[in-house]
Amino acid sequence: MEDRDEQQHLQALVELLEHGRQFEDLTTADPSAGPWKPAAGSDLEADDVAVAPYHLSHAAWLALTVAGDHLRALRTSVLTEESADRVTATLHTHAQASLARGVIENAARAVWLLASDDRLIRIQRRLALQKKDIGSSTKLHDFLGGKTPRTKEVREEELRQLALRAGTPPDRVKAILKAPDYTEIVREAGDHMGPHGKMAVAMWSGCSSLAHGDLSGALIFLAREAVSQDENVMLARMTGSFGMLRHCTAVGVAFLGRGSALYRSRAGAPASS
Repeated sequence: MEDRDEQQHLQALVELLEHGRQFEDLTTADPSAGPWKPAAGSDLEADDVAVAPYHLSHAAWLALTVAGDHLRALRTSVLTEESADRVTATLHTHAQASLARGVIENAARAVWLLASDDRLIRIQRRLALQKKDIGSSTKLHDFLGGKTPRTKEVREEELRQLALRAGTPPDRVKAILKAPDYTEIVREAGDHMGPHGKMAVAMWSGCSSLAHGDLSGALIFLAREAVSQDENVMLARMTGSFGMLRHCTAVGVAFLGRGSALYRSRAGAPASS
């Protein structure tokens, strides 16, 4: 029964990965004429003007391309075309969860940036994301003993001014610019995905746990077979699960589809009246 279930999960996973091929143009499109450029009068054009030089369109498109790249790598790690009519599947215990995690969190970031119909919220989220990037950049430069062209304080003050100019109340600026973490991003993006969106956090957390090599994730998400036991210590053989990988991939593909649709909508020219 378990083998038959895994075969069904594998078939569903293959279908998801093949469906995901449509997103490969995110990483292969001609950058000079690609679909990323917002049309005149579009929501994203106005968003970009409000947060320049930290264009919201660039941040959202980057998130989609990184998610698409992880999905492509996941597909090639699972499926190997031996010949025109023969494909073999490979299952890893942990590494493919890292790739699925990359699909989920990057595609979720695009949804998080683009989903709200309130321009101020979209602007605030873009600026908060930049605040997070400034913090990461500063830590890296400090660690390597280098200096950024502008200080952290100068860069963050620029963000505060952009937030105020966009209409953020002065007493809310500090809270609005709090750098988000990925648990928050995935959860809030999941809120835009309907009643099953809450499962996104569980799937992302599971992938993260496996990516970090946490024992808890292995015990929850991997199949195991007892090899020997000595008092309270068990030696077990861990094997991967196509079922787990399928469900995580489904979340990532759903986020990627939603993020891509939102981008097309926000970047498209407004309908003529």
